[in-house]
Amino acid sequence: MTIYNEMLKRRPDLLPCLFEAVHTDRRGEVPAGQKPWHDIPVFNWYEGTLSALYTRRYIESARRFPRCRR
Repeated sequence: MTIYNEMLKRRPDLLPCLFEAVHTDRRGEVPAGQKPWHDIPVFNWYEGTLSALYTRRYIESARRFPRCRR
């Protein structure tokens, strides 16, 4: 949340980027018929509460899939 608050103060123009989905490796937990990664934003508002989900290792390992953007 500190990152969000500092960006809000210093560079609010960049905040929308943190709400864009990023490819995240499912690490083998792939439901039938789904791709081996899912797309999820780092920050998300839900019912008025801000949440954050950032697992760099999973984001970086999703890059091994050819269809994932870098």
